[in-house]
Amino acid sequence: MPSSRRLVLSLSLAGLAALGAYAWYANRPPAVLPGGTQTAGAQGGPPAAVAAGAKAVAGGAGAAPG
Repeated sequence: MPSSRRLVLSLSLAGLAALGAYAWYANRPPAVLPGGTQTAGAQGGPPAAVAAGAKAVAGGAGAAPG
């Protein structure tokens, strides 16, 4: 097998592993602290840092104002 195919295969497997880890993280049960309070980001949505990063990427670094 040529090294380029081996590289593509290894990157594909790494991507699948990352998707599996994210799916596990997103579907984990909410963490309940002693006293009955939930941790931030455990209500089913992505954590605030991920949401903020997605908004920053959507605009782009050099996006011209509309």
